[in-house]
Amino acid sequence: MSNYTEISRDEFESFLNDNVTFETTDVAGVDEVVYDLPLPSDQHTIRVFSTIDKASGRTRACGSDAIRCVIWNHEADQPVGGRSRTHRIETWRSNLLPKIQSLYGEWRNYAQDCPDCGSPMCLREPETGDNWNPFFGCSAYPRCNSTLTV
Repeated sequence: MSNYTEISRDEFESFLNDNVTFETTDVAGVDEVVYDLPLPSDQHTIRVFSTIDKASGRTRACGSDAIRCVIWNHEADQPVGGRSRTHRIETWRSNLLPKIQSLYGEWRNYAQDCPDCGSPMCLREPETGDNWNPFFGCSAYPRCNSTLTV
């Protein structure tokens, strides 16, 4: 496995500036810098969890954490799909960009509302059992337990 590399906030934002439109967003209880990349839907963004510490402006020099990207539904205030991880190794830029571009193409797959109550549907994975196929579950669970197959 390659060595993890430290990334500064300036370096990360320079990479984003060269490739995408973004805004920083303050997420309560999260100590890392988080970015929202706008989508054609006001309700959805691609949310990037950078692993960059808000206080120091740098990532840890080593560790097992990874840059995470998800399709975020602001109404549900949770990820609805497209989970993707990029390890902070030397090739992080070339690994992260295709994942972001893929999410731009996939977000409509996750922009579904519950057929029963109208709340956003979120991509879920079963916690137990032999069936590891993901499914859509209502974000209003447990009040609404509607599910759809992916």
